[in-house]
Amino acid sequence: MFAKKQAVIIYERCQNCEVCLPQQNCPAYAIVKEDDEYYVGPSCQGCGYCRKFCPYNAIDLTN
Repeated sequence: MFAKKQAVIIYERCQNCEVCLPQQNCPAYAIVKEDDEYYVGPSCQGCGYCRKFCPYNAIDLTN
């Protein structure tokens, strides 16, 4: 059985964009901005769409 993937933000690369393309394109609405910083919430399905849209490669998938 495969472990569920989870998106994680690599904060060293994240630019906290005003318009976050990964957030806008997440089908699970899992990327949330709170206190001027983005994080991945528990609704993440591990689909990887967010990775495709981040121009700074600031999102990775992990088990």
